[in-house]
Amino acid sequence: MLFYVTSRIFPGKTFAVICDEKDTIAHAKANMLHILYELGRADLQFRFRFRGEYLKDALTLQDYAVGDSCVVELIPLAKPSAAVSEMRRSSMYGVKNVDTDVMKALEAEVKIFKKREKLLANLRVALWVLGMAAVCAAGTVYWYAFFWQTLFFLFGILKIPSFSRLGGFVGRTGLDQKRFAAIFSVLMFSNLIASLLLALLSIYDEIVDCYMAPGQSAANVTADGGALFGGEEVGVFYGCEHQLWYSAVYFCMDSIVVMFVAAYSLKLWYNFKFEIGTYIEPRLIESKNIHRLLAEAKSGRLKNQRNAAFELNNLAATSQDNKFKIVTEGGLQALISLSLSKDEATQEYAVEALAELLTIPAIQDQFIDEGGLPKLMALLHTPNPDMVNEAAVAISYIAADNEDQRSAIATARGLEDLCYAVRSGTQQSCHTECMHSMHVLWGKIRAHCEGM
Repeated sequence: MLFYVTSRIFPGKTFAVICDEKDTIAHAKANMLHILYELGRADLQFRFRFRGEYLKDALTLQDYAVGDSCVVELIPLAKPSAAVSEMRRSSMYGVKNVDTDVMKALEAEVKIFKKREKLLANLRVALWVLGMAAVCAAGTVYWYAFFWQTLFFLFGILKIPSFSRLGGFVGRTGLDQKRFAAIFSVLMFSNLIASLLLALLSIYDEIVDCYMAPGQSAANVTADGGALFGGEEVGVFYGCEHQLWYSAVYFCMDSIVVMFVAAYSLKLWYNFKFEIGTYIEPRLIESKNIHRLLAEAKSGRLKNQRNAAFELNNLAATSQDNKFKIVTEGGLQALISLSLSKDEATQEYAVEALAELLTIPAIQDQFIDEGGLPKLMALLHTPNPDMVNEAAVAISYIAADNEDQRSAIATARGLEDLCYAVRSGTQQSCHTECMHSMHVLWGKIRAHCEGM
């Protein structure tokens, strides 16, 4: 499956990303990081957005209905103007904005793929050497070695995959890369054993022919190489055959070459175990140190706060355990504070994280107790439609569960704030979420009035 990525910070450019529909968003981001690495922008922190919805790292492309030829937006953590200025500063001064662990993982993968290119190039050269050596095998005493060495050469040269770090595997070999490396390794080790045996056999035959003439025994050999017959020296010893010498030298040299090719094929087999995202994907999905993230959230640096809100948002979307961990460590208050940040990106990530946390009723009660509801209502008055939509989503979670929470929203003038959001909203999603929350609240108020 192939989908396209566009971004306002790369005007006029469209990037193609190849993935499987069951791949995680983190895997797709790993592919994008490799593209950005070539552009010198691997330090850019970003997320994907599709049909107005931000994509969570732990979920799959299939979960968001991202199909073939779809267009996904690349959204930097910072706003476009700030992202451009940060990229310029990073290129001038070498400042890294991306997570250090992710950058190390990216550099490790790049190193692996560069090595793969080199291994395949060297193996291709070695295969041609084997091909020429196979022709020379026809002149040995064991001329039939020519046939199996030629077959091994043809298999290798026809099935060896073509790879480039930018384009990945290209062309068709009809064989999976890992399977090719495994089969070729077995063939080369078989060839190595055969060459060693034939080399030893050639040397043995040479020794026998040089020092043991036909019909002679070791007892009949004189010190000067003559032969004794009837107690008298009758002549020099039988001479060595040149073809045996050639065979012995050839198979010894062939064994050395095949040994190096077999070692290369084993290295390739190990190298083929790694794919794009092998190192990066776990770094993007794994649980971050919540203590560190909350410390960054409480720091005065805007970049740290933005990164903390982003990571907490990803953590909250991963599992219920992470949601409870965040709340247990005091993350609610930190996110409530970040939702009132002057930086819009930080606000968005914090409100999204709060909306994720508020899907659990127990957290909703704690959120209300900690005074988060009035601040969430205040966000309905912001001019950012995405933030209004996330705030309305969070309110709808609270309003849908029990009467006490609906009463708390009504007491906090929730209907008035929701009406304002509906009147001033520009996105259909904002209208939908706000109207849903108003409908739930209005049902509660009507029931209360009927009971009076």
